[in-house]
Amino acid sequence: MSVIDIKTDAINLPWNMLRGNPHRTGFIDTMDGVIFGDINIDGSINILDIVAQINHILDYHPLWGSALIAADLNMDGVINIQDIILIVDIIISN
Repeated sequence: MSVIDIKTDAINLPWNMLRGNPHRTGFIDTMDGVIFGDINIDGSINILDIVAQINHILDYHPLWGSALIAADLNMDGVINIQDIILIVDIIISN
């Protein structure tokens, strides 16, 4: 994400200056559109998402951004075996 701080009137974009307004008090919701468990962000929760979790845990392919949020299913700030168990439960229940 890039933030460009424009201190004068500009094109009316949803996020066109630092923190979204002249007072610099806004925030961007990183949870918008995140589907917990859909780590590779392909629209479905399957074995490939588990592989992405395992690769992150083993530090083969670290996750970032919304994938990192989607991988932490129990929202404890750590991606570990508990999150893998939760995603397996989601896959089995579907």
